[in-house]
Amino acid sequence: VGGLTKWATTAESKLDSTSATASHASNGDALLTAFVESAAVETFFLWDRYKKIKDKEDKEQQDLFGYVSSEPDELDDGLKNGEIPEEFLRQMFYTLGDYRDILFSGNNDNNIVLEASGTKEEKQKMKQIQQKIKQILESGDKASGLQEKNSVTNPRDTWWSKNAPDILKGMVCALTHKTEKPGDVDKQVETALMKKLDKDNGEYTYDKVTFKGGFDDDSKTSQAMALGAGPKAHLETTTKLKDFVKRPPFV
Repeated sequence: VGGLTKWATTAESKLDSTSATASHASNGDALLTAFVESAAVETFFLWDRYKKIKDKEDKEQQDLFGYVSSEPDELDDGLKNGEIPEEFLRQMFYTLGDYRDILFSGNNDNNIVLEASGTKEEKQKMKQIQQKIKQILESGDKASGLQEKNSVTNPRDTWWSKNAPDILKGMVCALTHKTEKPGDVDKQVETALMKKLDKDNGEYTYDKVTFKGGFDDDSKTSQAMALGAGPKAHLETTTKLKDFVKRPPFV
């Protein structure tokens, strides 16, 4: 959440030194930028770690069984075809859920994000982030694209509905950067993944992306599968991202 920490610190100084209207408008945009950048950077490092773990597991299997595997190359080749591994896609779901927690948990008594933060310093940083989010979202400034203060709609719901697709897009775009040279973009991966983000037909858009397992689609709820579900139910169902991020403990 480095981007959010930087945003909260900058927002503090701006709110102290500029007019309320101007600062709320600029910080509304800056808040989105902070969320997108933080989630994208985290996704990049998660992907790098995921590849290294898979490479290590593969080498151990090679040593044990004496065969040569192409799995590490297959991960990159998959991205070049616009395919994010199912296992990693699930990690991305959890990551986006974490960022929704940051947005919403500061608005209730059960602040699970703050409680889950590690050190005292980390808790203080998260508290500062959530205080600034609260200040910006409850300002009621139309220029930032938020609901009026007296609206029956929760400003956090409004903000998330509007901006979650862009946060996910930033996470997917992070995968276009080469892990061995982060400053470089793999053009083939970029072309393939951008097609998957197409508003009308893309399978990785916020409203359409799914992973196998999780919820029973027929239930039309965001709750976990029923206790009576069969042993393979998690393999036979799919979960939409927009539903997954709302599941406990993400609220």
